[in-house]
Amino acid sequence: PHTRAQKRINTFVRGCVASLQFCNLLCKEGIKQHTGTGAELGEKVQNMEGTQQTEPESSVPVEPDAFVVAEAQIRTARRDVEVAEGKVKDAKSEVVAAEDKVAAAKVEVAAAEGKVAAAEGKIDDAEAAQDAAQVQLTAAMHAFQTCSTQEKSECEARLQAANTIFQRAQNRSTRALNAYNTANEGLQAAQQGLQAAQKYHDGLVDLINSLRAELATIRGRGGGGSEADKYAVSGDQNFPKRENFQAGVEFNLQLATERTKRDNKYGVKDTSALIVTQGAQSLVEAVWGRYNDDKSPICISGAPGTGKSCAATILAVAIASWQPSVKVFHLREYFAEGWGHIRAALSERSRAGQKSFVIVDQLKHDAEAYTVATALAHVCLVLIASANLPYFYTKRLGNNDDPTRYYYPFSGSVEDCAALARVSPSDVLVAPVVPNTFEQMLLVPVPRTDTPLSACMKWSNFHLLTVKRLTNPARPETGYDIQRDYVETIVESFSQSNSFYLLVYDMFMQSKVVIDGFEGESSDSSYFPRMKKMKTAKIPVNSSVRKHLDYRFVDESGLVLSPAILQALERALLDSPPPNGILSHADLNRANASARGFIIERQCLTQANLDRVAHSCMQHLNLNLLAVRQMEPIRFMFREIREVVAKVEAMRDKKDPVCLHCIPLKWNFRHIDALQIYTDFQEQSLIIGTQVTIQTAGDHGKSLDWNAEAETIAQLLQQPTVVLAFVAKRKESARVLRTNQQTASSWKEAKWHVVDIPVEYMVDTTTASTMGWVDPNNGIDGPDEKTRSLMVKVARAKKTKQAR
Repeated sequence: PHTRAQKRINTFVRGCVASLQFCNLLCKEGIKQHTGTGAELGEKVQNMEGTQQTEPESSVPVEPDAFVVAEAQIRTARRDVEVAEGKVKDAKSEVVAAEDKVAAAKVEVAAAEGKVAAAEGKIDDAEAAQDAAQVQLTAAMHAFQTCSTQEKSECEARLQAANTIFQRAQNRSTRALNAYNTANEGLQAAQQGLQAAQKYHDGLVDLINSLRAELATIRGRGGGGSEADKYAVSGDQNFPKRENFQAGVEFNLQLATERTKRDNKYGVKDTSALIVTQGAQSLVEAVWGRYNDDKSPICISGAPGTGKSCAATILAVAIASWQPSVKVFHLREYFAEGWGHIRAALSERSRAGQKSFVIVDQLKHDAEAYTVATALAHVCLVLIASANLPYFYTKRLGNNDDPTRYYYPFSGSVEDCAALARVSPSDVLVAPVVPNTFEQMLLVPVPRTDTPLSACMKWSNFHLLTVKRLTNPARPETGYDIQRDYVETIVESFSQSNSFYLLVYDMFMQSKVVIDGFEGESSDSSYFPRMKKMKTAKIPVNSSVRKHLDYRFVDESGLVLSPAILQALERALLDSPPPNGILSHADLNRANASARGFIIERQCLTQANLDRVAHSCMQHLNLNLLAVRQMEPIRFMFREIREVVAKVEAMRDKKDPVCLHCIPLKWNFRHIDALQIYTDFQEQSLIIGTQVTIQTAGDHGKSLDWNAEAETIAQLLQQPTVVLAFVAKRKESARVLRTNQQTASSWKEAKWHVVDIPVEYMVDTTTASTMGWVDPNNGIDGPDEKTRSLMVKVARAKKTKQAR
């Protein structure tokens, strides 16, 4: 019985071994590549069993099992990952400590700089005292040498007293100089300490980056996986549970996700630097609700710099952590090749009935949105864009592909801004109130260096990226740097859409902060679970207006997003030439008479045309300012005339020739459109007030009231010649401007000049043709191109009819 049992056991073992070998054979050959029939498989099994029966019963072959080896490799890789993660964690703690050292070193440098500045002030005071004592001593010595014999003793006493005062002042100056040298040495030592701390910090950052690369290598060791897996996001067991997910938590997880240049520039170099803002929490909650309602695609729009992309990264990890059976793909920035790999993987998973969740960020064109859009089953698609993409708002028939929208709020919370600025929310005693009227928003001060956080939040309307840029100690920026970026982007936007330019102009002319033509509540209002004191986004009914808006500067209801953006829009309109071809016949009907006048005005106020105005005035008045004309004009914007006065006074001390082109930041009731100042501060000066109009000079008699401001500037300069220059339509018979008695007398007594220059010759031929100023037979339909003088007279009294 024992022998028969042993034989049965051996036979069973041989069968198991044969089965294992056959499984290994299938693994090696590939099940998909095997084309044999069931009979062939049975024959292979019998052949293997026959081979086993020829071997001794006592020998049981031991072949390494691929699955056992793989499990061993997985265990080893997990240990390697744990070790690497430990190294990364340790390195990160050292980086935090190094950052504290850098911050402390910066404080020491600032304190040392303060001491040096104080020492410099004491040196200045001591040297001044020493100079005064020297003067007194010299006077006393002179008095002693010239005094009479009777006054000798008194003069000698005065001389000794002056000498004592001089010695004290000299000793004080010496002590101040020593203190300055000591403070300067302390500053140098503090700067060296800061450099050492910064170098140590940079070394640790390089170390942690190399450790992360090593960790990624360990995780991907052994190859395999499709191209789409490069964009797959894995969940994390340390990620907060659905019920515990809340704002204010720092995203302390190391995940292999793509970063962009802007991420690195503003300190979001890895996922451990992400913070769950209130906007991110609202986004995750909104998308989670729509995902459970089987909505797709989910279109997320909103201005740049609000935290959408960081929130999208958190969203990807949240879905992967809360739904382990769903494969999550995150394309940080859309490009065709990456989307192609993901799309192929989605097709396979959809056919297999496997769920997928896809986030595609940084869509810039409507064609990209249509390329990405898919109605595949078992796929939830999230599209993110700051651009105005009509796909996000186009309703479709049927339910296959009907986008649902979410507008990401522009403003962050006080807590979010404080977290980015690395200060405690309690330090912001009172949250600033952001104005919402035209005049108030334009007057919000532009932040400078070391501006308080509350002022930064007020100017930017709690815009997270702007707050980060203004408070970033590693890359300090001022509001003027940010404003310059805004203006450049707006001018580019205007060049791509003449209609947006005209819409913004019309908004400014009405002194509003919202573009007209919008009404109707959003159909997606039920998906705003945490909107904070903000009106529900409005969808414009007039789609022909909506498609021309740039959502980087206005929201979906046409409302300008912040005082910073309104100020940038104003500068882009007033200090930049209009878009090319805006007065072509295609756009002529869109521009009313006021808009056409404004466009002609901006064309005439370019640097080249202002130079032409100045040259015409100098020729007409026989002025010789050659040295000034050779200077590069300085162009700047001003809101009050005192800003021009301060600019002139600051330049007067340098004694160099000055050429200023000053553009007023004023929309209504301005007397002139540009103020031009040419002076050498010694012999001669020219002040030109330029008024551009598509009417005649006689229709703008109110511009003569500019005389008060002209007098303010004239008092600062040597031998000023003041000219009011009209760039206007010319009537040969109209050579007189009429005004009230006081203004007329002022111009006559000051012997100032009024001239007009034909506007027809200041614009290009296309614009002149559009305005009807070109006669096909005779060229420009206008008078002589030369500048001519106008007379200022008292307006005639209106005759009143006697009552019957």
